[in-house]
Amino acid sequence: MEGRPKVFGSRHEDRTKKEDSTEMERCGDTEVDEEGTLVDEDGRGKDRTPSRIAESGVQWGGRYQIWLGRVCVVKIFGKALFIGPHWYCTLIMLGVILGVGTMYITRVAVYVNTYHVVGGVLVTALSAEALLRCALTDPGILQPHPRAPGGAGSPKQYMPSPGDRRCSACDISQPKGSMHCEFCRICVMGWDHHCPWMGKCIGDANLNEFYAFLCCSLSSLAYIVVMTMISAR
Repeated sequence: MEGRPKVFGSRHEDRTKKEDSTEMERCGDTEVDEEGTLVDEDGRGKDRTPSRIAESGVQWGGRYQIWLGRVCVVKIFGKALFIGPHWYCTLIMLGVILGVGTMYITRVAVYVNTYHVVGGVLVTALSAEALLRCALTDPGILQPHPRAPGGAGSPKQYMPSPGDRRCSACDISQPKGSMHCEFCRICVMGWDHHCPWMGKCIGDANLNEFYAFLCCSLSSLAYIVVMTMISAR
């Protein structure tokens, strides 16, 4: 006489397995990340609304240096410094500012009076500070989520977004006025232009610093030229 078949699980367990299977089918090729949000197999989030570095802050994750596209972000004394791919051009510009200022102070100002020596030091220091402030400030980087590394590709974009364009590299829907920089390989909010002398892009987050540098440096140069011409008489 055959015995009754053995039961290896309860009805509740069978129902739980069916629900889990249904849930897996509904999710498809997605998984859950550390924050509990659904992400694709390649790690990209389902929500393509861009996140701004200026608003969300830099997600360091215990590190002191991260890369956003080709922009290197380092933390010094708790402050994030954004170093662009053309950092060497910034050093050249800094060298020109310090060189011109030093030449004026040692060859012209010392033979006029002490006030012009102080003026030469002041305009040189202000120009150098304005340059570094603009060159090390976040230009307005956009990300699909705060921990995203930036775009790996360089899609051809010749004009800022009208407001409904998608960036295939950064995987975001670009807000109006933003653009993907092929040099920095990031999307920048309020993109104005890429300035190699600042090392990276100029966007809405560092545009004021850029104008401040132009005003300060041009005013300093005008002062040095005028004083040099007057002293040569």
